[in-house]
Amino acid sequence: MRRLIAPAVIVLVFTGCESQTPVAPRTPLVVKNTTPYVEAARRLTQRYTESPMAAWKVKADAAGTNCDVLFIQIATVLDTSMVDAIHYGVAAYDFVPGGVKQFGRTNAFRGVAYKDASGYVWTYGKIKAADARSLQPCR
Repeated sequence: MRRLIAPAVIVLVFTGCESQTPVAPRTPLVVKNTTPYVEAARRLTQRYTESPMAAWKVKADAAGTNCDVLFIQIATVLDTSMVDAIHYGVAAYDFVPGGVKQFGRTNAFRGVAYKDASGYVWTYGKIKAADARSLQPCR
C-alpha cells in the first residue's frame, strides 16, 4: 500500500505545481468579408439594367462601415409611394421576387437606403436617415 501512496503523492505534487502565470488572451483577427455584399449589390444593379426600369439608371451598392447596407441610387425623382412599391415589390415595380426588402434579407443586409435624383433619402431596416445621408459605396 505504501508503494502506491508514494507515486500518487509525487503525481499530485507535480500536477499542483504547474505554472499559474496568467496568459494574455489573444485578440482574434477579425476580417469582415465584404465581398458577398458587394457582389449581391452588383447582381441587383444588373437585374435593374435588364428590366423596364433601365431608363431610371438604378444603381445598387453595398455601403456603410461594414458594407452591410444596401444603398440604391436612382436617377429619377421619386415619391414615397414609388419607393415603397420598389421596396416591397408591388405591381409594376416587381422585378425582384419579394421586392428589394426580400433581396436585402436574403443577402443579409441590415437595412436598405434609397436616394433619388433630388438627393432625398428613404431608409428601411436598421439604418437611420441621418446615417444614410453620408453613406459611401464600398469598393
